[in-house]
Amino acid sequence: MSLRNALASVTQLLRTERGMSQQDLSVNITKSHVSAVENAKTSLTTDSLDELCKSLQLHPVAFLALVYAAQEQRSAADVIASARADLSKMALLYVPVKPAPVKRAHPRVEDAEKVTRAVQELKDAGHTRAEVARMLGVSEPTVRRHWNRSLA
Repeated sequence: MSLRNALASVTQLLRTERGMSQQDLSVNITKSHVSAVENAKTSLTTDSLDELCKSLQLHPVAFLALVYAAQEQRSAADVIASARADLSKMALLYVPVKPAPVKRAHPRVEDAEKVTRAVQELKDAGHTRAEVARMLGVSEPTVRRHWNRSLA
């Protein structure tokens, strides 16, 4: 069974088990979107999944456990046990995770900052631009670019 079909099956099952119409689920999701999900014509974004689960009064992890159980033809308990084992192996089962990703500079920006630091250190040590270029193995135009940059 495809994941999209499993999603459709679980959405329809939970909605009917709770005696809800597609309209009842469409507080923050349109009825046509709910219909498309139940007919396996589309899937859900994380935000739509969250809204759907709120309407169903079900934790998103429980919902996804049912979806993967349907896809893999296993019980939700088996899926949750597998997830628990995976998280334990990675030592992440009891570790709080930050709610937003850590912002990191692009690798090229990091490299440029390293060059700027090196140029500034050699400049402060009294070297000329030509000497700095030779010492760092970069071109003189590169040294000129970094010569007057300040470090943040």
